[in-house]
Amino acid sequence: MSKLKLSIPQQVDYLKNKGITFTEVDENSAINFLTYNSYFFKLKSYSKNYEKKPNGEYINLDFVYLQELSTLDMHFRRFTLRLTLDLEHMLKTKILRDFNQNTCCDGYIIVNEFLVKYPKLKEHLESFNFTGYTAKDNILKKYNLNLAIWNFIEIIEFGHFINFCEFYYDKYSDSIYNEIKGLLWSIKCLRNSSAHNNCLLHKLRPLEHKYFKRNIKITQLLKENIIMSQKTIERKMQIPTIHDFIISLLAYKQISSSQKMGKAFNKDLHDLINIRFRKNEKYFEKNPLIISNYTFLRKVIIFLKKS
Repeated sequence: MSKLKLSIPQQVDYLKNKGITFTEVDENSAINFLTYNSYFFKLKSYSKNYEKKPNGEYINLDFVYLQELSTLDMHFRRFTLRLTLDLEHMLKTKILRDFNQNTCCDGYIIVNEFLVKYPKLKEHLESFNFTGYTAKDNILKKYNLNLAIWNFIEIIEFGHFINFCEFYYDKYSDSIYNEIKGLLWSIKCLRNSSAHNNCLLHKLRPLEHKYFKRNIKITQLLKENIIMSQKTIERKMQIPTIHDFIISLLAYKQISSSQKMGKAFNKDLHDLINIRFRKNEKYFEKNPLIISNYTFLRKVIIFLKKS
């Protein structure tokens, strides 16, 4: 059934009727926030991290807690987008470095063989409509399908690039790729969610769904190195955002080769997790779900830094 359109003051009244309080921030400030900083549907989504009474009212939920979660989500999303884009760049740099050192691989033949295996991608590239100004436009207009590995990886989407990596390294095995190949689709999921500006911290509960399966190998690694019950670790790794973020951090550690870049990355990660996330930690003192997820994530990051 369709829902009625609510004015922003009516949205505030709706939240009040759901038991959400306005003690930390007044209603006028909340109206201003919903007008200029965010919007009702997005802000309301963070309430999934709070328990309800039998009558449907939220427990220990103030408007400012939702406001802070939306702000933390923005900072987290910006970091994860940067993280996953850096990973994509590192992977492209790696495959070209490996190709350049490979005397057995022809850069054109490997692309042709890949397109034979993936005819839908070939069909898409053949029928691509030029707009005239993107790198993909310029490359396809100049080379058509006479593509070599060095320009091919510039025009394909990340999902196709993952498939191409698998195709290439199946032919020319590589120990580093073998270590990270099981991590790449989690990176893609996090990248897509971040790039599409999706909420990442709106649902911090384990997902019991047949289409989401945690990485068993990484889960076991954490069980062996994180001081926390094995059952808790399993449940935390069943939360998609937490799972994919940890996977991406592990992949970054595996393939990053620049000390300068790594130092800057670790500083930004520290600032996010240990400074910005804790700036208003008092807001979440009565929410064990948020506290436990933060504690778990911090323990994992400490382990990664030491290992």
